[in-house]
Amino acid sequence: MPITWHHIPMLRLLLPLLLGVGSALFFPLSLSVACALILGSMTVYFILANTRRLAKHFHAQWIFGMVLHIPLFAFGHVLINLHNPINQSQYFMHHADSTAVFQCRLTAPPLESERSIRLNVQMQFCLQNGSVTAVNGKSIIYVRKDAVLPFNMVYGDVFLIRHIFQEPDPPKNPGAFNFSRYLQQLGIHHIAFAKANDMVPTHQREAKWQWKCIYNARLYFHRVLDQYFQDADIKTVGEAMVIGSKTAIDADMRQAYANTGTMHILAVSGLHVGILYAVLVFLLRPVTWLHKNKNGRKVMCLLLLIIIWWYACLAGLSASVNRSAVMFSFLSLGKLWERDSNTFNVLFASMFVLIVADPFCVTQAGFQLSYLAVGGILFFQPFFMRLYRPKWRIIKYVYELLTVSISAQVATLPLTLFYFHQFPNYFLVSNLLAIPISFVVLVAGLALFAFGSISVIAPFIAACFGWSMSLMNGSILAVDRLPYAVTDDIYFSIGSLCLVYACVFAFGGWLALRNIRWGIAALLFLVGVIAERQLHNLTEWQSERMVIYTTKEHPVISFQYRGKTVLFSDTIPITTLSDYQFSVQADLVDHAGAPEKEVSLLDTLGRSGEGWAVRFPWVILGDEVLFMLHPASLQQLPDLSPEVDYLYILGDPFLNLSDLKKRFPKAVLVPDNTGNYRRKRFYASAGAKNGFEVYTLDQSGAFVLEK
Repeated sequence: MPITWHHIPMLRLLLPLLLGVGSALFFPLSLSVACALILGSMTVYFILANTRRLAKHFHAQWIFGMVLHIPLFAFGHVLINLHNPINQSQYFMHHADSTAVFQCRLTAPPLESERSIRLNVQMQFCLQNGSVTAVNGKSIIYVRKDAVLPFNMVYGDVFLIRHIFQEPDPPKNPGAFNFSRYLQQLGIHHIAFAKANDMVPTHQREAKWQWKCIYNARLYFHRVLDQYFQDADIKTVGEAMVIGSKTAIDADMRQAYANTGTMHILAVSGLHVGILYAVLVFLLRPVTWLHKNKNGRKVMCLLLLIIIWWYACLAGLSASVNRSAVMFSFLSLGKLWERDSNTFNVLFASMFVLIVADPFCVTQAGFQLSYLAVGGILFFQPFFMRLYRPKWRIIKYVYELLTVSISAQVATLPLTLFYFHQFPNYFLVSNLLAIPISFVVLVAGLALFAFGSISVIAPFIAACFGWSMSLMNGSILAVDRLPYAVTDDIYFSIGSLCLVYACVFAFGGWLALRNIRWGIAALLFLVGVIAERQLHNLTEWQSERMVIYTTKEHPVISFQYRGKTVLFSDTIPITTLSDYQFSVQADLVDHAGAPEKEVSLLDTLGRSGEGWAVRFPWVILGDEVLFMLHPASLQQLPDLSPEVDYLYILGDPFLNLSDLKKRFPKAVLVPDNTGNYRRKRFYASAGAKNGFEVYTLDQSGAFVLEK
């Protein structure tokens, strides 16, 4: 039977709420205006409902629906207002000055990274001028990993910290990941980079017993893995799959899972919760009282809900596990009340609940991908199954796996291209291998978690877990090493994203409603996608663009001319280094694409191409002339060069800025970001005093020149 609008009433409630939340993120209404809109629309609704002639007229029912959508839209604005800590009068930064001292509580165990220790804290009090003010708000404190902390920090510790909080810096390079916006979506607007002497212990500990049990359980499983395994990849990937802790996974292993399209296996999601649910139901089946008695069914439902949500907390309450936990909660309650439910309604109801709980979750990639994947599987997979019905059981099983992977990929591909700009070419092969193995890994992992302290059976379970994890990692790495395993640097703009999803939804409408108009709309949107891509290529062909990037270790300049890119750096190749991957790659993907050539800035032999030429210390990029001030180039300073547009300072040379102003009267001074911090500050101040226009990369971000 074709799916119609009337089969999924929860979607009719969800859409205006989503529209309200989405519009509030960019054009928020004040809380008073949103509340007035809710009260006004509800008043209009009751007036219309009491108008007998209108209430009885069937063709006027759409008016009531539209009036009911208005309060849901306004409710989205109310949710954003209430969940934004900046709008709360007790937010800790509203009470801060330079003399303030904050009392805060550690809300999670310290998280160690390569260079720092991350402390997630909840603010409690602000102490200033002899007064104490109760405050609230979340924050993150970063401490250098080699710092000697004044006390051994554990979950629940209360300590004092002086006011060193600041707003996170915006991205320094165009197209780079916006860490500041990401933290704001988590409700964190200010962070601190602290030294050991900035914090003072209070010798108090306010640990909630529920979360203390959760963190102790995580630590217990970590110790069990350490006891039975030496291979770091087995331990880190296994820990991610069973309890959702992904921070310790090796970067190369993480990239292999991303390149093969199996990253979803590392995120605790419906697969994990579904296996846990099935195992629990299987274990409780022999207890007949739980199935035949009404009170027994209530006890069983309550037990399932407690264990599922305890596991969700253990997995970190990520977007995917929250979605799974809510959906299985609804299914358990529906089974208890002996009511059949439309799976789409359950999906949309779970989204409604999560948005009400935290409206900012809609901005998280995990939330979006999780719901799109499940929605794609629920919608497209039945159509694939009707196309071909295998007779042999093994072929049917393989075909079902393939159709599930294809359905999820169709729904999530546009968003993954938009966020990650790459496509795993062998995702069908990798998922066909990984999904069956992951079932064994999860069952063995949960068993090891439950019985890891029982020395009689734990070694056998650990052997099964280790074997399956080795097979899983080996399969993923084998697929990743295949030629052309991934297509990367794919341009995909927000316009492409909207047009492709419009095409997918129109195609889905054609499948569901069997109406040729939806098929025509899908073709028109597809033409729009092609036209948008060609327009982008034409624009890039006609543009000329030079970017000096803000990098940490190696200077990088890109020159984009006629749709091609040339990269200049002091180290070749630069595309394999973190400076390129974190600071440069995203910008190139958004414009001219992957670099055609990589050229050394320190090349004394001289190289040239269309629109550019390099011979140390000279660089010509189109009509722009750049001279590199390097310890090795100070002997080559020209007497007078008014044609030089930029002086690029590399390698911390000792410069006579007044003399440079005479030699390069029109040049802009650009100190490279990888130089000495104090020297960069000196160039910024002294350069301005000597009449230079100074562009500081570490403060102003990448220098972009477009024509």
